[in-house]
Amino acid sequence: MVFIVTAVLAEAFSPYDPFTLGDDTLLGPSAGHWMGTDDLGRDTLSRVIYGARVPLLVGFLATATSMLLGILIGSFSGYFGGRTDVILMRATEYVLVVPRFFLALLVVAMLGTGVMKIVLVIGLLGWPEVARVVRGRVYISRAGDSLGSRTELSGFGRFQSDQLGITSERGSGTHRRIRLAGGFSRHGAVVARTLRQSFRRRY
Repeated sequence: MVFIVTAVLAEAFSPYDPFTLGDDTLLGPSAGHWMGTDDLGRDTLSRVIYGARVPLLVGFLATATSMLLGILIGSFSGYFGGRTDVILMRATEYVLVVPRFFLALLVVAMLGTGVMKIVLVIGLLGWPEVARVVRGRVYISRAGDSLGSRTELSGFGRFQSDQLGITSERGSGTHRRIRLAGGFSRHGAVVARTLRQSFRRRY
């Protein structure tokens, strides 16, 4: 946290302008220059403080890019399923299988160098893991909702006697009869009919 605050407020914490050249070159640590100076007389501590902004910017933007791509691709794959899921997951596996070093070289060769190019390269190479996790969660949630809907439609969401209104009686021998107590809903009636047919086939 201290590192982040120092980098963001570099103007307040930096004792010198990191780009100002000086005559005192290659000085060792002292009261005036805590980390000395470089071969051009620039204060090393000031350059370190200002230089911390670049990796923070790259890390933040690259992570945001990876998260955004991963969430979008994983959500589409898990929600729509079918052919969409197959295509997106095959593309994800392709990115995971191919060595990232060569992919990074390819992207840099196509786009060139620069801070934003580095952000784009890292972001394009970091989304597959996020996509797989998001896809799994969305798929499980969607399957659970579908299963819950089917359970409610089939009448087994709450298998209570007062809802179904089914009572069973045992007669002589192996004969069993199901009597409907009335007040069935449409889905409850379907369940009762299914149970009655099952008992008739069995007994």
